[in-house]
Amino acid sequence: MKSFETFSPDSKLWIYQASREFTVEEHTVLRGMLSHFCKDWTAHNNQLKADFDLVYDRFITLVVDESHNTASGCSIDKSVHLLKDIGGKFEIDFFDKMHIAYMLDYEFQISHYNDLKNLYKKGKIDDDTLFFDTNIQTLSDYENFVKPLKNHWLIAKVK
Repeated sequence: MKSFETFSPDSKLWIYQASREFTVEEHTVLRGMLSHFCKDWTAHNNQLKADFDLVYDRFITLVVDESHNTASGCSIDKSVHLLKDIGGKFEIDFFDKMHIAYMLDYEFQISHYNDLKNLYKKGKIDDDTLFFDTNIQTLSDYENFVKPLKNHWLIAKVK
């Protein structure tokens, strides 16, 4: 994961989970598209200090340092439009919030939100299973993107 060292810890963060793993070719194209987008991303004609990361071949992270310029509704809409365009181009869904990502025996897994309680009861996942938290909203929380279920908001769902 990128550290975003020159960004304020209060920078706004969006994490988009892909419905499938990115291919090597998609990685190259995505890096170009996202780099171009971040370089040109504006809010009310003011340049945003923005960057991105591709994480675990499954997530696109966008960051805006709002200590420079604040992301507006229109600028956020631009990023959503970009993700929808990318999704259409590569047949990837970035907006399905019902599928939750986690690691099981060092392998990436995705399960439907409604199946988690049953997986927990059956012992297939437990308090120490590492889950990805796509709901974090600031760069200071980015280090907590992957956390054990016992420290994740989902714990209330499974118990």
